[in-house]
Amino acid sequence: MGREITDLETLKTIELDMMKLIHQFCEEKGITYYIAYGTLLGTVRHDGFIPWDDDIDIHVPRLDYIRFEKEFPEWGARYGLYLAGPHSDEYYLPRDMMKVCDSRTELIETDYKRSNRIGVFVDIWPLDNVPDSNLLAKIWVNWTWMKRQMMLASDVKPTVETGVKALAARFFGLFSTKKFMDSYEKSSSYFKDKKTGRYITYQATKMIFEKKWFETRDLHVFEDTEFYIPHQYHEILTVRYGDYMKLPPEEKRIPHHVQNVWWKE
Repeated sequence: MGREITDLETLKTIELDMMKLIHQFCEEKGITYYIAYGTLLGTVRHDGFIPWDDDIDIHVPRLDYIRFEKEFPEWGARYGLYLAGPHSDEYYLPRDMMKVCDSRTELIETDYKRSNRIGVFVDIWPLDNVPDSNLLAKIWVNWTWMKRQMMLASDVKPTVETGVKALAARFFGLFSTKKFMDSYEKSSSYFKDKKTGRYITYQATKMIFEKKWFETRDLHVFEDTEFYIPHQYHEILTVRYGDYMKLPPEEKRIPHHVQNVWWKE
C-alpha cells in the first residue's frame, strides 16, 4: 500500500481528469450522459465541485448505460481506467450503478463488508423508465425499492447502523448479496424497452423526473472544462433538493463518503 491521499483537492483532481476522459468516450461513442445529483448542484451553484464534496456522479439512460458497460472497458484500459460493478468478476460491486475507477489508486469503502479494493471513482447511474400509469408506477417502485433495501442491508456492516437497520443488516447479511443484486437489477430495468414519459433513479419516488426535462443538453462550465447538464436542470434540482441555491448549515458542509484512499506503490 502506497502513500495515503488525505486532501480533498487531490481527490477532486483525479476525479476531474477521469470525468474528462468519460466525456471524451461518450462523445466518441454517441452515448448520452448528464451530470447528476450533487455534481449537478455544484455545476449550477459553484461552476464545479461543491467545495466540500468528494465525488462525481453522472446519469446515463439505461440503453446507453448497457452500451457504456460493454464498450468502456477496452477504451478505458488505454488510460488506466476500469469498471467496477455488479457484472465485474475482478471488481465486483453489488450496486445499482457502475464506477469508473483509476488504476493508480486504491480505495476501501469502510462501511461495507466487501474487502475488495477499487480505485478512486466516478459513479455512473442508470436512468430507468417509469410506467406512465401512476398506480402501476407506485406498485413497481415500492416493490423494487424493497429489493434495493434488502440488497444494501446484505452488504453493509451491521456495526455502522443502529436500530432496525442494524437488525436488517444482520438478518439479510446471512444471504447472498449477489442474488439480491440480480433480482433488484432485473426489476429496476424491467421497462427499459418501453416508451414512457418519466425516468427514475435508484427507485426512490423523490427521484422520478419528467423525460422532457432531459430532452436537451447544454455544456456548462465545470472547474476548468465543460460537461453536459440537462437544459431543464432547475426542475430536476428542485425535485431533488428543493431550494437548491440555499447553502446548508456550516456543520453539514462535509464530505459524505466514508473511505480510505491511497496511491498504489
